[in-house]
Amino acid sequence: MSQNKCLVAYETKSGATEQAAQKIAEVLRSKYNFDVDLVDLGK
Repeated sequence: MSQNKCLVAYETKSGATEQAAQKIAEVLRSKYNFDVDLVDLGK
């Protein structure tokens, strides 16, 4: 189990911010082995 945890919280109207947040989460997972939670604050 990973000890490095991260929360990426975002809110978007058009979806562009969601795409950026997903990319950030992807990099944190693959390159730094973080356990990332991705949360849309608008929901």
